[in-house]
Amino acid sequence: MENKYLLLINLEKQTKKVYEEKFKKENYNFLLNEDNIILVKKENKEDIKNNNQYEKNNEEIIIKYIKSIFRKFSNYGLLYIDLTNEINNILNDLKQNEKIRVADQRITWRIRQAITKVILDKKEDNISNIF
Repeated sequence: MENKYLLLINLEKQTKKVYEEKFKKENYNFLLNEDNIILVKKENKEDIKNNNQYEKNNEEIIIKYIKSIFRKFSNYGLLYIDLTNEINNILNDLKQNEKIRVADQRITWRIRQAITKVILDKKEDNISNIF
């Protein structure tokens, strides 16, 4: 089982407090907890034992990238994004091929694509509610 990553964007203060309490109870690690954004990670037991420094460094770079993308999508309301597949696939690719950098377009494109997909799904839901 791989790690689980969840991203919440454009949270109001009260909503953010509720999610913070929920994630603390469920033993998630906060990777990013700023103004109106939360990125959490739930580690499986095997990864806690291994504690791979190379993976942590790559994770930090991915977090910085997510933070920079967030600024572009700050006008879309509350977004609840499950980035588990994208981040785990990126970390696996980086393990297999150490020549690839996290800043590579093939890597960062996956995260951008996941965020864009959630925004489009949200817009479609809003449009279908009108009719």
